[in-house]
Amino acid sequence: TNISDLSPLSQLQELYLHGNVLATLEAVPHSLPRSLLVLALADNKISDIGQLAYLTRLKQLERITLQGNTCCSTDPSGPSYSLFVVMCCSGVTHVDDKLVTEKVRRQAKELEDKMRLTGDNSF
Repeated sequence: TNISDLSPLSQLQELYLHGNVLATLEAVPHSLPRSLLVLALADNKISDIGQLAYLTRLKQLERITLQGNTCCSTDPSGPSYSLFVVMCCSGVTHVDDKLVTEKVRRQAKELEDKMRLTGDNSF
Protein backbone atom coordinates (compact mmCIF):
# COMPACT_ATOMS: atom_id res chain seq x y z
CA THR A 1 0.00 0.00 0.00
CA ASN A 2 1.27 3.46 -0.88
CA ILE A 3 0.52 6.86 0.60
CA SER A 4 -1.30 9.09 -1.88
CA ASP A 5 -0.17 12.64 -2.47
CA LEU A 6 -1.94 14.67 0.18
CA SER A 7 0.53 17.57 0.13
CA PRO A 8 -1.99 19.98 -1.50
CA LEU A 9 -4.12 19.65 1.67
CA SER A 10 -2.06 22.33 3.39
CA GLN A 11 -4.47 22.67 6.33
CA LEU A 12 -4.63 18.94 7.11
CA GLN A 13 -3.75 18.42 10.76
CA GLU A 14 -4.74 14.82 11.51
CA LEU A 15 -4.21 11.74 9.39
CA TYR A 16 -5.24 8.24 10.42
CA LEU A 17 -3.52 5.53 8.39
CA HIS A 18 -3.64 2.71 10.94
CA GLY A 19 -4.24 -0.78 9.58
CA ASN A 20 -3.38 0.05 5.96
CA VAL A 21 -0.60 -2.50 5.36
CA LEU A 22 1.99 0.28 4.89
CA ALA A 23 5.52 -1.13 4.78
CA THR A 24 7.43 2.02 3.89
CA LEU A 25 7.30 5.71 4.76
CA GLU A 26 9.41 6.68 1.76
CA ALA A 27 6.55 8.73 0.28
CA VAL A 28 6.10 10.85 3.43
CA PRO A 29 8.51 13.68 2.53
CA HIS A 30 6.67 14.58 -0.67
CA SER A 31 3.17 13.19 -0.01
CA LEU A 32 2.16 14.53 3.38
CA PRO A 33 1.57 18.18 4.23
CA ARG A 34 3.87 19.81 6.75
CA SER A 35 0.80 20.96 8.68
CA LEU A 36 0.22 17.51 10.24
CA LEU A 37 -0.07 17.49 14.02
CA VAL A 38 -1.31 13.91 14.43
CA LEU A 39 -0.23 10.86 12.43
CA ALA A 40 -1.63 7.41 13.18
CA LEU A 41 0.44 4.62 11.67
CA ALA A 42 -0.41 1.82 14.12
CA ASP A 43 -0.95 -1.75 12.95
CA ASN A 44 0.80 -1.48 9.60
CA LYS A 45 3.73 -3.49 8.22
CA ILE A 46 6.61 -1.10 8.98
CA SER A 47 9.49 -3.38 9.93
CA ASP A 48 12.54 -1.16 9.42
CA ILE A 49 13.03 1.42 12.17
CA GLY A 50 15.08 3.41 9.66
CA GLN A 51 11.80 4.28 7.96
CA LEU A 52 11.20 6.77 10.78
CA ALA A 53 13.84 9.04 9.24
CA TYR A 54 11.30 9.91 6.53
CA LEU A 55 9.26 11.73 9.19
CA THR A 56 11.85 14.49 9.77
CA ARG A 57 10.05 16.86 7.40
CA LEU A 58 6.96 16.85 9.65
CA LYS A 59 8.24 19.59 11.97
CA GLN A 60 4.82 20.36 13.49
CA LEU A 61 4.02 16.74 14.35
CA GLU A 62 2.92 16.41 17.97
CA ARG A 63 1.41 12.94 18.19
CA ILE A 64 2.24 9.70 16.44
CA THR A 65 1.08 6.13 16.93
CA LEU A 66 3.21 3.25 15.73
CA GLN A 67 2.31 0.29 17.96
CA GLY A 68 1.55 -2.89 16.10
CA ASN A 69 4.41 -2.42 13.61
CA THR A 70 7.35 -4.78 13.84
CA CYS A 71 9.76 -1.82 13.98
CA CYS A 72 8.38 -1.21 17.47
CA SER A 73 9.64 -4.60 18.62
CA THR A 74 13.16 -3.36 19.18
CA ASP A 75 15.83 -5.27 21.05
CA PRO A 76 15.13 -4.83 24.79
CA SER A 77 18.84 -4.24 25.39
CA GLY A 78 18.95 -1.48 22.77
CA PRO A 79 17.29 1.92 22.53
CA SER A 80 13.52 2.18 22.40
CA TYR A 81 11.92 3.04 19.07
CA SER A 82 10.42 6.10 20.75
CA LEU A 83 13.96 7.54 20.97
CA PHE A 84 14.24 7.29 17.20
CA VAL A 85 10.85 8.99 16.81
CA VAL A 86 11.99 11.87 19.03
CA MET A 87 15.28 12.09 17.09
CA CYS A 88 13.38 12.41 13.82
CA CYS A 89 10.49 14.54 15.08
CA SER A 90 11.86 16.74 17.83
CA GLY A 91 8.54 18.47 18.45
CA VAL A 92 6.56 15.29 19.11
CA THR A 93 4.85 15.30 22.51
CA HIS A 94 3.25 11.84 22.46
CA VAL A 95 4.38 8.52 21.01
CA ASP A 96 1.74 5.81 21.13
CA ASP A 97 -0.30 7.97 23.50
CA LYS A 98 2.59 8.18 25.98
CA LEU A 99 3.93 11.57 26.96
CA VAL A 100 7.48 12.24 25.76
CA THR A 101 9.36 13.23 28.90
CA GLU A 102 12.44 15.43 29.19
CA LYS A 103 14.37 12.28 30.10
CA VAL A 104 13.40 10.69 26.78
CA ARG A 105 14.37 13.89 24.94
CA ARG A 106 17.81 13.85 26.61
CA GLN A 107 18.28 10.17 25.77
CA ALA A 108 17.29 10.81 22.15
CA LYS A 109 19.77 13.69 21.94
CA GLU A 110 22.53 11.53 23.44
CA LEU A 111 21.77 8.75 20.96
CA GLU A 112 21.79 11.22 18.07
CA ASP A 113 25.13 12.67 19.24
CA LYS A 114 26.59 9.18 19.60
CA MET A 115 25.43 8.21 16.12
CA ARG A 116 26.90 11.41 14.69
CA LEU A 117 30.25 10.85 16.43
CA THR A 118 30.54 7.26 15.29
CA GLY A 119 29.28 8.06 11.80
CA ASP A 120 26.55 5.48 12.24
CA ASN A 121 23.53 6.98 10.50
CA SER A 122 21.59 3.74 10.42
CA PHE A 123 18.93 3.01 12.96
